[in-house]
Amino acid sequence: SYQEDDESSSVILTFANGKKVRCKALLACDGTFSRVRKQMYDPETANDPVINFNMINWSSILPQNQLESPLSYTITTNYNSHQEPRLSTYLNQCGQDEAFWQIRILDPSIGVSLSGNNGRGGLGLPGAKEKLLSVLGTPGLEALRAAVARTPEGDIFERCILARNPTPGPWSGVKSAGCL
Repeated sequence: SYQEDDESSSVILTFANGKKVRCKALLACDGTFSRVRKQMYDPETANDPVINFNMINWSSILPQNQLESPLSYTITTNYNSHQEPRLSTYLNQCGQDEAFWQIRILDPSIGVSLSGNNGRGGLGLPGAKEKLLSVLGTPGLEALRAAVARTPEGDIFERCILARNPTPGPWSGVKSAGCL
């Protein structure tokens, strides 16, 4: 939990083990469903709606030696807004001889229909790999399709792109705590 100390313009954090820490500011950058945000605003009375961008990401990390051919480049991106489905994709080196891939489907009806959890996301959702492979037939995505094919389904993470509006911060009267 946290408590604002107006006298010293600071925040006192209290951890589950009882330890207390004083700091100048508390930033909650832990996502749309932030625990700190829930303490700052009563969800029953606050006008704090979730903003759904109607896009879904799938991503994973796998050893480069599992790729069809090693990545000889740092990053490959593909933004396809003219063919169906509309995609934004990445296949990158990410250190320690590993590769990172990400697929973002920009068409809300296709993205949500492919979601293994109605757009709510999760790790290793059943059927995610098969559904992704079904939309990766676009020319130019062969290396990405091969990377997805070699990724164990349990390692594929799905997340819906959600946000909330920034909370009030020092610029609007709250002295030392804010959420992004």
